[in-house]
Amino acid sequence: VALSSNNADITVSPNSLTFTSENYSTAQTVTISAAEDDDATNDTATITLSSNRVTNKTVSKTIKKLDIKSNLPFHKSLQI
Repeated sequence: VALSSNNADITVSPNSLTFTSENYSTAQTVTISAAEDDDATNDTATITLSSNRVTNKTVSKTIKKLDIKSNLPFHKSLQI
């Protein structure tokens, strides 16, 4: 299963997941990270999960900017 983001400032890790007959029912964690940039605009991305055996699934995510600039990156984990 491939994972991708349509926004270069928002990345997903890992960029692929492997499901086997042994682990198909076990949740796998995907981390969404946003890069620090100099604008005050919230970043939005569509995260796509795709495979040749299932219909593509998408999740839209908006990363809101903080009023105070921070050196801490944004990380959000999802289980798929």
